Amino acid sequence: MPCTLTSNSTVVGAPSVYTVQFSPTVIIEAGSVIQLQFDSWGPYSRSNFLTTSKTSLCSGPCTLRLLTSFQVELVIFSSLFPSSSNSSTTITLNSVRNPSSFYPLNLKILVLASDGSSVYMVGNTKLTASTTNTFNGIVFDLPNKNISATNGNINLRITPR
Repeated sequence: MPCTLTSNSTVVGAPSVYTVQFSPTVIIEAGSVIQLQFDSWGPYSRSNFLTTSKTSLCSGPCTLRLLTSFQVELVIFSSLFPSSSNSSTTITLNSVRNPSSFYPLNLKILVLASDGSSVYMVGNTKLTASTTNTFNGIVFDLPNKNISATNGNINLRITPR
């Protein structure tokens, strides 16, 4: 199934809004379940981008389940299709965070029967942050030998021994 994942920001680790679009190759039956499976950010990160509760994360009725044992996070939509449809669909995920490196974030979209028992359509896509996250507000406190920097996402403090 053709699909895309885009972010409103290209900056590594930045707060973002993700837009997932997919075009079904067959009719999606009423009551079908849409499952978004996001892989972990990379081989050294067991958690992912989800930064808010399910009530503010989804643009439609959904439930959110986090499975860290398989390094996959699931966003499950259960009421997007009250009637059968083969129209292109757009899902917006608010208050998410871009990957913490240039390592791609993989997304698999599964369309399941309404009881969740069988998958009848699959799409794969990925997102890669392409802009380095920079520090601003660097402070050198020479009498105390401290260096600190912030960028809105990360606070860094270096104290020489």
